[in-house]
Amino acid sequence: MEKIFLNLRQYHSDYPETMKQHTVKDLCQKKPILRLVLATVDLGLGLNAPSFKRIIHCRPQTTLEKYMQEIGRAGRTGLFGY
Repeated sequence: MEKIFLNLRQYHSDYPETMKQHTVKDLCQKKPILRLVLATVDLGLGLNAPSFKRIIHCRPQTTLEKYMQEIGRAGRTGLFGY
């Protein structure tokens, strides 16, 4: 039986800066180790991570502008984002 390991991390504004920097550094790589990040909107602020392919919202945004800004984080490689 094949084992599957999921590289998962959380990101929240209350976390230590070193932990957040480590997460951002990995996400900005061409082939990041992380496969799933559970995050607040704080992660997306000023982040240009081409590895993002999917954005999943757990609840609706308060404005259409915020929603559009968040979904714009996916698909920066020229491929489709979901």
